Amino acid sequence: MVGMELEVAGIGRVAEAHIRLDGVTVIAGENNTGKSTIGKAALALIDGRFDLDRRMTDATRRTIQQAVRGEMIPSDEGETWAQRRQMIIQAEKQTDRFMESTDMDVEDFIDALHGEGIRLQDVDAVRAQIETAVNMRLTEYAAAQIDRRLSSLFDEDALSRVDGYGGIHRLALHTDDGAVTSMSWDTSDEHVFDGDSFAGPNAVWVDTPALIENLAGISSHAWYGRPREDDRHVAIRAIMDAAHNATMEEWQPDDKTLEVIHAIERIAPVSLDRRPDMQGRQFRDRTLHVRDGEALKLHNASMGVKSLLMLHRLLTTGVVRAGTVLILDEPEIHLHPKWQLSYAKILAMMAKQLDVKVLVTTHSPYFLDALHVYMEHEGMLDRFHVYLPTMDEHGMDVFNEADEGTQADYMMQLAAPFDELDRLRDEG
Repeated sequence: MVGMELEVAGIGRVAEAHIRLDGVTVIAGENNTGKSTIGKAALALIDGRFDLDRRMTDATRRTIQQAVRGEMIPSDEGETWAQRRQMIIQAEKQTDRFMESTDMDVEDFIDALHGEGIRLQDVDAVRAQIETAVNMRLTEYAAAQIDRRLSSLFDEDALSRVDGYGGIHRLALHTDDGAVTSMSWDTSDEHVFDGDSFAGPNAVWVDTPALIENLAGISSHAWYGRPREDDRHVAIRAIMDAAHNATMEEWQPDDKTLEVIHAIERIAPVSLDRRPDMQGRQFRDRTLHVRDGEALKLHNASMGVKSLLMLHRLLTTGVVRAGTVLILDEPEIHLHPKWQLSYAKILAMMAKQLDVKVLVTTHSPYFLDALHVYMEHEGMLDRFHVYLPTMDEHGMDVFNEADEGTQADYMMQLAAPFDELDRLRDEG
């Protein structure tokens, strides 16, 4: 087990945070204190450095294919779609050959295209795009990936612009074995990347149980769905890439993973088929007697059920496994109190049995207490961390780890609004 520390500075409303990730970590606090900022920053940095070799290879291949397609000249004025398609297929075959060869240079590739009868309108433009792609350094690609994810998650407004804040804009991941990956920004257009290691882990961010609808077709053998172009595309892409890796590895759940999966199944008698039928039905609820045993549409499942199905699907497909950083944004808000306890128990099991690093944001004193109790029950209080915000002189938030006494005091503060109801009852 390798633990990590996430460093966040000058991102959104967060001035400074050093967050330990080695079990279950809770970012607690009231609304509008930067809790979700921590989760988004973690996803941008960790997913941005994940699986870089394969991602960079795929990106280079796409760049070459797009450069060639964009400059291909029709064979003649009467070129048909079938003829065009055949040219594209030949270009893709030559691209694959170029990517796999250690002897073929850019000029050889262009000559090979000409040999297949593929003419290019602007050979120099194609050559320049290909040379830029194949000569990009891994660190440059990593920097671009992290920057793009952070920008997408914060709608191009990630770096703090608070008056008076003169600190740095920085994300860093420090692992217990001494590796450091960091990204810092001087301005929105200038960033500096430094990385010692690009090996694992992957990160998964779930900000709503409805995300499961975007992943309706994911299985351990194939991906049938496509990400929608919405504000969750970064989260969806991270899940898709991890699912792809699990498929390529022919991953299968071990006994510990199956134990957690079965624990989820015992909470509610619901399940998902591997893929939807032609009408998009795949959700099964065994509390209902449905005609002919037909499945239902996942869209119509409750948000609480979707919360459980989301965890179940991430585990059964190998997206979440040993080392994964699982980021959950206020997962309790759609759950009945009974299911909140069950959900907290599942997270503690995942941390202990699977070495999943769980990062949870919450403003619920009851869910925070449930996580504390279950981690204590599992003998893992040394891997249970709670971070609370304090406001600095500029209105930005600084997160510090709280000891058990501070946690207890803070839970009382979070529960204080209910005292108002008691006061009204007394007045009545």
